[in-house]
Amino acid sequence: MNNKIKTVLNEFIFSQKYRPQTLEDCILTPEYTKLFQNMIDNKEIQNIILDGEKGIGKTTIAIMLCKVLNLEYILINGSLDRNIDTVRTDITRFITSASFSNNIKVVIIDEAEYMNLQSTQPALRSFIEKYSKVARFILTCNNSDIIIDPIKSRCTLIQFNYSIEDKKYLMLQFRRKLITILNIENIKYNDVTLNKIITKFNPDMRGILNNIQLNISDGELNDNTVNNVLENSLTELKDLLKCENNYNELRLWVGNNTDITFYKILNWLYENDKGVFKFENYGNVILIYRNYDINYNLSSNKDIYILAFLLELQRLNN
Repeated sequence: MNNKIKTVLNEFIFSQKYRPQTLEDCILTPEYTKLFQNMIDNKEIQNIILDGEKGIGKTTIAIMLCKVLNLEYILINGSLDRNIDTVRTDITRFITSASFSNNIKVVIIDEAEYMNLQSTQPALRSFIEKYSKVARFILTCNNSDIIIDPIKSRCTLIQFNYSIEDKKYLMLQFRRKLITILNIENIKYNDVTLNKIITKFNPDMRGILNNIQLNISDGELNDNTVNNVLENSLTELKDLLKCENNYNELRLWVGNNTDITFYKILNWLYENDKGVFKFENYGNVILIYRNYDINYNLSSNKDIYILAFLLELQRLNN
């Protein structure tokens, strides 16, 4: 990794200011570094699906490839711009607009799994075919199982399936980068606090960097808020479970707290669920705890599993 980190001008947020601009700056295992280096060497991008946990750099890699290869690109957030009008207008306008070069254009769709399965994803599939000579599509997602097969068959699927050893390797690489950033920013730090933040959010590199910045005060990295982040998030969840019919809020909570494991949620609720449920329902609450505890390892999508668990608990208050 390059110790001379390039920064993005006029950016204050660390995760944007220190976003990698080259492949050398990206935190990857050698296997994936070689894969993307081959694309750069061949000066050719295929249609790609980048699948992996949040915060590991999928969107960063997509943007980096475009910049290194000097390709025009548009970035679309699939969780916000999920309707078919986005495909028909923004993507079409970008691909068909005049360009200063004859290079292909690239459409990057972040969180692509949130695009509508019945309308937007089928339309996207047709666009991949229609503009195959002039455009490429890079989709990022946390779960490629939700991407329809006709799209997956037209893309190269790259899954970041990191082993425990891989995650240790990446953590050490990213720790070196963090120390370089802290030195550039003239921030004092100690190893105990730095390691605590890294361990809590690994492998979510964006989450680590955001929480590093959150915990800086008076030019020093401290852990004043690290210990409160988990407690505050779970207290918020406790309040959500008391309400009725707030599926969207619960889904948003799950999406924003993917670093909190199912067992952390389960154990915390078991110790702190007083006042959340009606007294006569606590027998059913314990049965739900037990059933979801037993079946957790059978789940292929942990976020969906957690959301189903929370919705079943909330239903007791309806």
